[in-house]
Amino acid sequence: MNGCTFGRDGNFYASQMFTNSTPDFEAVFSDPHGDVVKIPFKSPWKHHMLTGGSLGLTGGVAVASNGTVYVTDGTAFAPSGRIVRLTKH
Repeated sequence: MNGCTFGRDGNFYASQMFTNSTPDFEAVFSDPHGDVVKIPFKSPWKHHMLTGGSLGLTGGVAVASNGTVYVTDGTAFAPSGRIVRLTKH
C-alpha cells in the first residue's frame, strides 16, 4: 500500500503499487500492475480492486466530496506521471 484515505461514505481506499503475483521484483518493476483497493466500511472483509491492475506504480489516492476517486499513476517515472480519475467504483 502506498497511499490511503477515507471517503465521505466511510469506505477506505488505498493505492497498491504492485498487484503482480510473481515474487520476482525485477519482473514486477519492469511491468508494474497497480490498483486502488476499496474496502467498504460495513464489510471490511471485502476488498474491491477498482481498475483490475491497469495502473502502474500508483501513489496517492483521494476521494472527492461527490465520491469520485483520484489516484496518481506512474509517478516514479517523472515527469511522465499523471492523475487518474476513476469513474467506475
